[in-house]
Amino acid sequence: MNKTIKLITFDITGTLLKFRLEPPAIYMSVGAKHGVAVDKDRLKSAFKSQWKELTHRHPHFGTCWQDWWTEFVVGTFIVSVASVRISMINLYPLFLMCYP
Repeated sequence: MNKTIKLITFDITGTLLKFRLEPPAIYMSVGAKHGVAVDKDRLKSAFKSQWKELTHRHPHFGTCWQDWWTEFVVGTFIVSVASVRISMINLYPLFLMCYP
């Protein structure tokens, strides 16, 4: 059995890096700019539940980080907005951009 360490990662969020806004607030802002209105409390709850579910099903972002985040963004909006259509949630690429 090979016991060589191949990768070490560090979670620096909340220590070295801090968000200007909480992630659910950023999701609300981006969604609103693109016609997806979301209740703050529902989005915050959906964000937390999606995070727990995906980190359980696909620890460490699974095999493809882009697929993981796409599923996370889409799932968060679907859970928080009952009437949203998947076609409306093509928001993932927008999270790759910088928003002030």
